[in-house]
Amino acid sequence: MTRRNRIDEDKHAYWKQVLQRWRDSGMSIRAFCTQQRLREPQFTWWKRRLATPLDRVAKTQPAFIPVKLTDSPATTKAPIEIRLHSGHQLFVQADCDRQLLADIVTLLEKQPC
Repeated sequence: MTRRNRIDEDKHAYWKQVLQRWRDSGMSIRAFCTQQRLREPQFTWWKRRLATPLDRVAKTQPAFIPVKLTDSPATTKAPIEIRLHSGHQLFVQADCDRQLLADIVTLLEKQPC
């Protein structure tokens, strides 16, 4: 093993420990670097350099989860809101009796004597 490889291994080991301490701290990168007297650009360089292949994939590929669409009574039978000029509000189902609705609207919209 050459001296250069040994230095690289030592740096990798050191920065892996630093990154683990940062993750365990729950601190922001800036706060952690300030507290530990580390240079933030160097920290972020090593963070990118030592990212696992899984970390890299997670940032570049969207995650999908399976979704199953079903009819829901809450969405298929939601009431229709009708606001009348008189200030009355009606909430009716889409399949209500039209004639009955028309009679109610006429009654509610009548001007008082």
